[in-house]
Amino acid sequence: MRTPRPRLFRALGENEPPSALVIAGRPYRRAAHLKHDSWAATALYEAENGERVACKFNRVEPFALRLPAVWIGRFLAAREGRVLRLMHGIAGFPKWVGPVVVEGREFPNAVAHEWIEGCPFNPSVCVGDEFFPRLRDMVTALHSTASPTSI
Repeated sequence: MRTPRPRLFRALGENEPPSALVIAGRPYRRAAHLKHDSWAATALYEAENGERVACKFNRVEPFALRLPAVWIGRFLAAREGRVLRLMHGIAGFPKWVGPVVVEGREFPNAVAHEWIEGCPFNPSVCVGDEFFPRLRDMVTALHSTASPTSI
């Protein structure tokens, strides 16, 4: 088992993503912990009906010298949520599922979206011929829909 990164280099410090949360009135349980780095802790959550969402908890842990970082986590979550809402219905972009509520209060440093099945990046795996044209279409849609002021 790997030793966890030092608290300073973990978005949630010594904490992990919560074991339970509520989105759009629906309770979810953490099914898998996906990553926890300096900027965010990401986990897979599942509802009783099998619906799955990915939830990213952006930084709340202070930086070195106890410099506050909650503001940057809130900024990143709000920005990602705006992009997800802006790209709603565009092929390839996951659907934003709503504000994340943890222990009865909205968590402004978190953003959640529908789960899209896939696999971790592996540079030795070849992608199909359709991958890059689809990626190009997504980037084109993002740039034609979003302006710097809209995100």
